[in-house]
Amino acid sequence: MISEKPWVKNEDTFIPVRKNQNASFWCTYDGTPVPQVEWLFNGYKINFNDEKFKKTSETAQRLNGYSKSTLTVGEITEEAFGDYACRISNKLGSVIAVVHVSGRPGPPQLSLDDSELSWTVRAFDKILEYQLCHRLENADHFLPENCNSVRVKKSDNNGDDKWTHTIDLQSYLEQGQKYHVQLKARNALGWGSMAKDAINVELRRPEKEETKSTTIISCISSVLVALLVALL
Repeated sequence: MISEKPWVKNEDTFIPVRKNQNASFWCTYDGTPVPQVEWLFNGYKINFNDEKFKKTSETAQRLNGYSKSTLTVGEITEEAFGDYACRISNKLGSVIAVVHVSGRPGPPQLSLDDSELSWTVRAFDKILEYQLCHRLENADHFLPENCNSVRVKKSDNNGDDKWTHTIDLQSYLEQGQKYHVQLKARNALGWGSMAKDAINVELRRPEKEETKSTTIISCISSVLVALLVALL
């Protein structure tokens, strides 16, 4: 039998849940010899006999070419929000996959198109507010005075766990400056985490009117010269 190092994958890096309802998440894995599976919570191995985890259980399945381990937390509370890790080990090594589980909003996924910033946040409970923060490129921290509240729109959510929104950064940032921009969201359970990575933004200054006029005059002059040459 050929020995193979273990591998592991999880379904996502963030799983939104509803407080006081059952929450399940899983990892898939394989290796030779057959790996051992362990689940950890915030860095510590889960002891299913511990009173703290009395409503937590793990099930395993062997599928086509790999195995699947599912962890279920019954009636999840805020104390059970955190990082859950699936650790897979055999004699050739150990690998780990971590997922953050919470009823608070997840880290926003940011995208930039010219001056328009769009984002998607995952949460089951209603998002109440977004907070947009910015700092100059050479600054070290995001300061409270450089954070703005962004109002949630009804159209941000269609009844699932995804909230999307778009703003024009020209309403928040000065033109001609380079910024790092971050964002987080809040629901009734509190603020979620910021985006995994800040997004770099530079709003270009609009072309000056006199420059535009000079360009137009230059073009007209060129056309007139060409016409005169053609007539001679």
